[in-house]
Amino acid sequence: MVADVINIVRAMNNLAMTGWMLRGVPPAVCETVSQHSYSTSIIALHVVEKLREKGIDVDPYKTIALALVHDVPEAFTGDILSLFSKRYIPRKKR
Repeated sequence: MVADVINIVRAMNNLAMTGWMLRGVPPAVCETVSQHSYSTSIIALHVVEKLREKGIDVDPYKTIALALVHDVPEAFTGDILSLFSKRYIPRKKR
């Protein structure tokens, strides 16, 4: 279990965000999925604080936890842009 988590974190640390590479940024200097998730978590923390100041009850732990793990599947799939996924990944018809 711990080894699985470590492997996921390593994959996220080493996976460059595809959007940057499509814009010509070399993978060595691109934002990684881990960096993106961390930045998202900091923004989520700020939003939670602002909402709570307005009296809106938001669970900070749940919000930040979701922000931290929202891209964990990319450790397995890579960073697939929605533009490509809609065009190239078959969807099941309902």
